Amino acid sequence: MSRAREGFTLVETLVIVAVIGLIASIAIPIVLRSRCSGSDAPAIGAAPAIISAHDDYRPDGSSRVPQP
Repeated sequence: MSRAREGFTLVETLVIVAVIGLIASIAIPIVLRSRCSGSDAPAIGAAPAIISAHDDYRPDGSSRVPQP
């Protein structure tokens, strides 16, 4: 009376879909956050050069930058 299994049951398939959905809902925000912070890296790297240029441009130690 034993019957050979030929595939997945509906419950097994729904559990797999739910687990994949749960993993995706955790992973997608993490990936998007890392992409955004990665695009900020060049600007963060240029900050010391911008500060140095600002310090060189302002006249005689004042805190204001002259208008062109």
